[in-house]
This record gives sequence, structure tokens and C-alpha cells, in this order.
Amino acid sequence: MAARRARGGGVRGGPRRRDGAGPQGLRGAKEALPAILGRTVTSRPPVHAVFGGTFDPPHLGHVAIPPYLVSRGLADWVWVVPVFRHTWHKPARSFAVRHAWTKMAFRPLSSLCGVLDVEAELAARGGRGTSWELLEALAARLPGVRLRLVVGSDLATAEARARYHRWDDIEARFDPIVVPRSGEGETGPIPGISSTRIRHALARGDFETVARWVPRPVYDHLRRSRHDWILLVGRGHVGTHVEPWLVERGFGVKVLRARAWGDYGTVARTAARHPPAGVYVTVADRALPEVARRLAEAFEAAGVSRQVPVLHAAGALRARSDGALGAVAERGHPVGTLHPICSLRRERPWGDEVAGASFGVEGDPKARSLAESLVPAERRVDLDGLDDRARRAYHAACALVANHLAVLRADAVAAAAPSIQGRLACAMTPLLRSSVANLAALGRAGVTGPLVRGDRDAVTAHLAALDGPARDLYRMLSDRLAALLEDPQAASRLPTDLACTTEDTHAHHP
Repeated sequence: MAARRARGGGVRGGPRRRDGAGPQGLRGAKEALPAILGRTVTSRPPVHAVFGGTFDPPHLGHVAIPPYLVSRGLADWVWVVPVFRHTWHKPARSFAVRHAWTKMAFRPLSSLCGVLDVEAELAARGGRGTSWELLEALAARLPGVRLRLVVGSDLATAEARARYHRWDDIEARFDPIVVPRSGEGETGPIPGISSTRIRHALARGDFETVARWVPRPVYDHLRRSRHDWILLVGRGHVGTHVEPWLVERGFGVKVLRARAWGDYGTVARTAARHPPAGVYVTVADRALPEVARRLAEAFEAAGVSRQVPVLHAAGALRARSDGALGAVAERGHPVGTLHPICSLRRERPWGDEVAGASFGVEGDPKARSLAESLVPAERRVDLDGLDDRARRAYHAACALVANHLAVLRADAVAAAAPSIQGRLACAMTPLLRSSVANLAALGRAGVTGPLVRGDRDAVTAHLAALDGPARDLYRMLSDRLAALLEDPQAASRLPTDLACTTEDTHAHHP
């Protein structure tokens, strides 16, 4: 059984659900707490077990642990936490791949456990990746919960405990649960399956053995990803988030760092022997022409099939333009755009934004086909037919929403009395979230404030109380909001999430 580590490790975290299907980080764990506590019928504090491991890959022994812990009464709930990097710096697949596998494996047990990607979050904040650090972070965000660390019997020896950072403190505060497993001279309720032996079987191509040891969704991905893989070029803001998204869609992913010029030839030779389903270039716009040229040269030298489609993630550039994938298109590859319409930062790798995002799509038929296989129809914005100016306007529309909330928030805080600005700045984040949630659920009916109530005197009073940029911004936005509320097309410009799943949202609105 994979257990938590002594000193290695990091973190990833994110979302909003506790069903095991979506990533959950420190905020997600706290949001899930009320629903979990609601199931507790005793007066004692609820017990949450923290079960960490490398999960490279997760197997049936891992999956047996949450039912064992809950049915034995050792825990009310189990947090499954893939480590960011291997315990003692042993080689392991990327966190994105292991985390996606872990969600696949534990999804059927969503009533007993949730998968946290908190390791990536802590790593992004400079954490050391120790069990103590993880437990303290969770304890701070789960008040009223008793946390217990899960360790395997193979890691409960004095020698293994000595490798844990602050083991005595862990033992005193987080009361470890030792889970016995069968194998190696022991008998226990948990199958003694080894991830190492599974990796060896994979290396031999022995899928019959692998099928006996891993959950079916993980097996299906392991089998498919040997043949269906995507070359992801770039590990910046977009690439960091796209990798786990592609894995969860069943693809194997090989990452090529954009400026690792010496690696292009090696990757191209692999692509010539085993052609990928496609290439997805997620570099900054200004780097696209050189990356496209280098790819075209490497593919030509290695003899990569010209049938391999190449996508890029830039919103403002048509795929066949010289500023994008022109060099690859000139070699004969079908090219296209797959632009994620969401805000992504690699410093926050634990988010799940890509999974719920819409995408701008255009390009040659085969490239479009790959893009459409990744994104359902209701989340595609068709960019085909847009000229260069219209394409830039599309990108500007996305930027207007994604990039300028910072101005709104900063100017609003600056307008307040200095004595409350600090706390008000913190209060603005949940205000923004609730406003977006209302718009998503209710559309035009989700707009709040004095203009909706017809109270123009309140708007006048607000303007009288403001100075400088905040006053100008408030006046301009109030005028625009008043016009929008009177516009008969307002409902189409402020659709609900439900309306966005219907076909009529694909029509062009004036």
C-alpha cells in the first residue's frame, strides 16, 4: 500500500465537489465539510482519515481502504491525497497523470471518500511536502474535525517511522491508523498488491495481469493511452492545466517544453514510430511562429506523418496564419485552434477550470475533428469564417471579462475609507463569486442593485460619494447597466447556464 511520505512531496488542490470526480484542494475540502458533517449522528467530532500515496498507478488494494476504514468505524470519511512527487524522490509519472488516475479509481466510492489535489497547492506555495505540513494545512481548514493519518503495516516499522518529519508530533496529534494488508508473510483485509509490480507488467505489455490489479477505468486508460496519445508543447499557464484535462479524456500525454530545442528531434522520432492523435501547442502567442517552424523541421527530418493534426491555444490568431501554425500547415499538416475560454495560471495548478470551460474552435477538417472530440458541442464557439479583425475582437471580448476584474476590485477598494480597505479587499472576492454565480444561474434576473430596483437616487448618491477613477468607472458602468436592463436583447446577452446548453445559444446575437 502506498503511504504518505516522510520528506518529499508537494501539492495540488482545487474545486468544489466531494464526489471524487473533481479535484479538491484546501478550499474544496472546507466547502465539502457541511455535507459530510451532516451524516454524522453521534456527538463526537467526525473523524476524517487522510490517505496519501504516490498512486503510480492506483490499484485495487488502494480502493479497498476507504470501505475498510469506514466499515470498521475507524473513520467517517476518507480524504485520498496523491503526493506531488514521490516520497523519497523516486521517479514517478507526473502529478497530473497520477491525480487523474486516482479520481478515476475512487469515483465509485464518492459516498465514502474524496480525492484532494491539495499536494499541488502546497507545492505551489513552496511547501516541503511532508505529512506534517499536509495534516496541519487540513486541520486549519477543517475545524471541528479529528484527522487521522493512514499508514500501511509495511510502513509502520520503527525504521520507516524515522523517515517521517516530526513523527512523534504526528502520532500525538493525528493518531495514525495502521492498515494491515496481505502478502509478504502477513494476512490482512487489504490485498497485497504492488504498484511496482504493476509498472513492471505494463513495461512487459502484460495487460492480463494489469487487469487483475487495477480498477477498470484506470486499466482502460492505461491500455488506450499506449496508442492514443497527444504531444503537448509548452508547460506554461495553459499547458499546466491542459495536461490533466487530456489525461481525464483518456489520452496519454507527452509534454515537450517549448524551448527545449534539443528534445524536438527525439520527440519527433517517437511520433514517427507511433503517430500521436494530435499535437497541441500551448505556448505564448509571440513564441508560436518559432515553435511551429522547429516542429515542422523536426517532423520533416524524422518523417512524421503529415496526417497528424496540430492545434494551438491562441485566441487571437487563425491557425493557418504565419503568426501561428503557418510553418506546420505548409508542411501539409491539418491545423486548427482550440482556445480555452477561461482564466489559467500555472501558479494555481490545482484548479479545474478547463474541465468546465468553453473553447474557441476553427481549422482544417481533421484538426477540427480532434478538437470536437475533446469538447462537447454546447461548449464550442465556432471561429471559422472570422477574418483577422473579427478574430481579434473575439479575443478582446474574452480579455474584457477575464483581465479587467482586477481594475474593478482595486478601484472599488480604493474608494472606501482607508480604515476599512484591508478587510474590504478580502470581502470583495466572495462578492465577485456570488455575483457571477447569480448571473450563471439566473441570467438577467441575477443582476442586483439600485438600478434593478429603479432607484436612481441611490446611484446619484453613490456618485456624489466617490472621487477620481472610481467615480468615472461607476458612472460609465451604471450607464451601460441601465441601457442593458432596458435592452430587449438582454436575456440573450446574459444567458443562464441552463440556456447555454440549448441549441438557440449558437445563434448570432446583435
